[in-house]
Amino acid sequence: MGRITAALIPQAAIGRDFLVVRTSDLSTKTEPLNTTSTSNELLTAKNIELEEMATHDALTNLYNRRYFNSHFDRLVGFHSRHKLPLSVCFIDVDYFKQYNDCNGHIAGDAVLEKIGDKLKTSCSRAEDVPVRYGGDEFVVVSACEADANNAKGYFNQLREDIQSLKIPHNASECADFVTISAGLYIGIPDKGTNSQTLLNRADQALYEAKHQGRNCVVLYQESELTQALASS
Repeated sequence: MGRITAALIPQAAIGRDFLVVRTSDLSTKTEPLNTTSTSNELLTAKNIELEEMATHDALTNLYNRRYFNSHFDRLVGFHSRHKLPLSVCFIDVDYFKQYNDCNGHIAGDAVLEKIGDKLKTSCSRAEDVPVRYGGDEFVVVSACEADANNAKGYFNQLREDIQSLKIPHNASECADFVTISAGLYIGIPDKGTNSQTLLNRADQALYEAKHQGRNCVVLYQESELTQALASS
């Protein structure tokens, strides 16, 4: 495809005019456009990759603690304003240090990857946010469990799903395979309650799960936990 332009140039000195005709191939003009389009696509892909790195854990590909801290604050505020229940589950791999001591850190990383994969498949609802909090600690925040018994059953199923991976753990004192303990808080956040308060409640329930022998899910109940912590 071409373009033709013409211009009449007067030449009084010689008594005649000249017609100058110029042609150009428009196909050559599209190359910079294609190059620009490709550059924009590469830039977009790079930005997506950087965003993924900023919000996700490199080992498990779950959301990381940085994302969790900012997301959880907004979520707690929303549930507090609209008086909606929220469940927070704090998870710890049982006797994980002993597993690393016996099998090495590479094997330990492989365990965390498998647990991360199981969290992604078991907590796949749009309202579930699975997070690698740090080390062998995980957090799952769910906005769709309004009933305490249902929530406990849901996370107890997650505990069974992880045990069903049947990853041998000879150094565990509670099972032959890798297991988890979980502390669960569920409730409507009070006005002014911050995200750290809810996380601390789930962490206290996790402490009680370990106190009860591990490989279990304990629901946060302030009076009972206060007594248990005072006597330990």
